[in-house]
Amino acid sequence: MKYYYNQKEIFPVVEVYHDIIPYLSGIGMKDFYMDREKCVFAWKTTTKILKGYFGDLFPMRKPAPPPISVVHIRILLWQPVNTPKVTDPIPYGFIIRGLLLVASRPN
Repeated sequence: MKYYYNQKEIFPVVEVYHDIIPYLSGIGMKDFYMDREKCVFAWKTTTKILKGYFGDLFPMRKPAPPPISVVHIRILLWQPVNTPKVTDPIPYGFIIRGLLLVASRPN
């Protein structure tokens, strides 16, 4: 199926953010980040769910590893996540501990 806007072909994509992938597949966020097999399972499961909903209407997003940011590092460390204020200092301790945790894991 082709889509056009102002006589130009467009290529819409169903954009699914990484945060919803574990939710739809029934696994926890920490497992999504820390367990490669569960991450793959989450992507496969969610792709089937979305494919069942949208059919061939849109191409599905390609699987990708979860991104890493301060919030994601806090999830890995099981720290409470509070929305920082613009004036809050960057929690470098969390970042360093999280990066060391990720670096210590093989693959």
